[in-house]
Amino acid sequence: SGTSEVTINTDTQVTMPDGQNGNIKIIYVKDAISTPIQINPDNLLGHTSILMTQQGDSITMMFRDTTWVVISMFGTTSVV
Repeated sequence: SGTSEVTINTDTQVTMPDGQNGNIKIIYVKDAISTPIQINPDNLLGHTSILMTQQGDSITMMFRDTTWVVISMFGTTSVV
């Protein structure tokens, strides 16, 4: 599977559907934001959402079996 890169540059709340086994998603905040961005994957291992609060925040995930697994985070990104 390939790597998808999603650029989020608006203050928003988004959902992220399940992927296919081996899919990788890289999400980063391109521009300065005034309100945190909340990403709600359909299935996130051990958590329910991802919160990004500053320009440059990023998260990399892989879809494995039935869930998104966090591989790495940068900046003030948090999973809750």
